[in-house]
Amino acid sequence: MDFDKLAEKYRLLWARENHDRPFVVLYAPKENIRWERMPKAPQDLRARWMDTEYLIRRHRFYMEETSVCLGEAFPQAWVNFGPDIMGAICGCGIEFGEDTSWAVHTWQDAEKFPDIRFDEQNPWFVQLQEATKAFAADSRGEYVVGVTDLHPGLDGIVSLRGPEALCIDLIEEPEMVKKTVFQIFEVFKKVFEAQYREATRFMPYTSNWMNVFSSDREYVTSCDFSCLISKEMYAEFVMPEMKEEWNFLDSSIYHLDGTAALTHLDALCAAEKLKGIQWVPGAGQKPMREWLPVLRKIQESGKMIDITVQPEDVLPLCENLDPEGVIMHCNAPSVEEGEALLRQMEKTCTARRKSK
Repeated sequence: MDFDKLAEKYRLLWARENHDRPFVVLYAPKENIRWERMPKAPQDLRARWMDTEYLIRRHRFYMEETSVCLGEAFPQAWVNFGPDIMGAICGCGIEFGEDTSWAVHTWQDAEKFPDIRFDEQNPWFVQLQEATKAFAADSRGEYVVGVTDLHPGLDGIVSLRGPEALCIDLIEEPEMVKKTVFQIFEVFKKVFEAQYREATRFMPYTSNWMNVFSSDREYVTSCDFSCLISKEMYAEFVMPEMKEEWNFLDSSIYHLDGTAALTHLDALCAAEKLKGIQWVPGAGQKPMREWLPVLRKIQESGKMIDITVQPEDVLPLCENLDPEGVIMHCNAPSVEEGEALLRQMEKTCTARRKSK
């Protein structure tokens, strides 16, 4: 893949200057996938998550043997130790399951929050960096290496304390929470810079779990805990630190997850430094094409839109949204159907422009 050419294309997306059609990160399955070539997973559950050699072989199998990149899709891999790795670097534990991992909350006494400082010898950080460095060395520019899934802010405290305890802390220990949030932010900055440095060692481009290509220090910002708090608490406990994240990064798309989080949409739309918003309705919700009021609100605020869609969502969304700054993630049933969908997108968007 010509990543320099792709970077120029994505520059238009980030500037909201893609006037022809929305971007679509479209993957289609290859025919006659040789599943017997998939690397055998280690029997040890922890090794399945942390054995770097196995992880690289597994990612290469999926990139080379199972799918074709269409539209604005690209091959990428990133080290995934689960969503609590930021908390682990700050002091929590992690337990691994078959398909997910979860935090072991180590802060039990709300009155004795320990100060958090970055420790470059932290074993989780060391393992993360070594694995990311190995991925970059394996790639040598053949695929994009992404930054791992980092959750600072209140989500970082959730890893350390648990959501129920944090809900009480917001009322009983608000100043301690605010202090800890910014201590975690200082750690986040060092971890992100270290990750970004390794991920871009052999090419000046990177990505992350959101799977959006970038040529600068772009990262996902989020606060999944926000579903449990009011607008007022969001303004007091989330936005001050979030603004510092946006100032620190070159660009960011905010991960807005779940209908309960929609109460914070106005605040995000008004955030000056935020580039875009990813809307995730959640499991069991109506299809993306039926969320047009939310999507139009994001677009009218001047922000990018990032959404995951089904193939049947694509054309209705093209008919009802301006293409500028819109990126859809989609899986096609086959290469032929994916290519046909791209042609239909072009026709739909051309007709929409002519009708205006």
